[in-house]
Amino acid sequence: MIAGLAQNGLGEESLKLFNLMKLQGFQPCDYAFAGAITSCAALGSLKSGRQLHSQLIRLGFECSLSAGNALITMYGRCGVVGDAQNKFHVFMVDDTAHPEVNAVYSYLKQLVLEMRKLGYVPDTRFVLHDMESDQKEHAISTHSEKLAVAFGLLKLPRGATVRVFKNLRICGDCHNAIKYISKVVGREIVVRDGKRFHHFKDGECSCRNYW
Repeated sequence: MIAGLAQNGLGEESLKLFNLMKLQGFQPCDYAFAGAITSCAALGSLKSGRQLHSQLIRLGFECSLSAGNALITMYGRCGVVGDAQNKFHVFMVDDTAHPEVNAVYSYLKQLVLEMRKLGYVPDTRFVLHDMESDQKEHAISTHSEKLAVAFGLLKLPRGATVRVFKNLRICGDCHNAIKYISKVVGREIVVRDGKRFHHFKDGECSCRNYW
């Protein structure tokens, strides 16, 4: 109900229900928090959103995928994305702004070499601009989700799961590339796009290539 009210533009009603649940002695789960935070995003209520963020941390829900995605959305809509848990990094297509982007590009080139040994071939059909084939390969190699995955692999402890949030549907080449990356590095990679969560592991995805 909390999430449903939020998704239908009834943010105030959603937050009232969330608070009523707590007053009656029920402990909200991370999904309930996600719904309430989504309501804050819809209402532009940064103060309430920050209060919920603090509660999430106290309860140990700060690493929840559902709550984390809601927090990013809320802070983004309120114009303070830098306040999301100091653990989120934002990448754009063909990014040059991130302070460590050069290291990301260098590491991604190494990954592609290993991926090609396993059979990966860039699918340039997903480049919408008219350009030469080598330019298309470069363009598709700089998609934001590839950069974010490479950064996560560089920065997170060995064996840690890499989590990426994307507001649009993941393209076919990136989906295929991340399957190969998960096999090359032996790590689980979770990408949440505009449609669903993709869990990549050992060269396979939980969506079974249907999304």
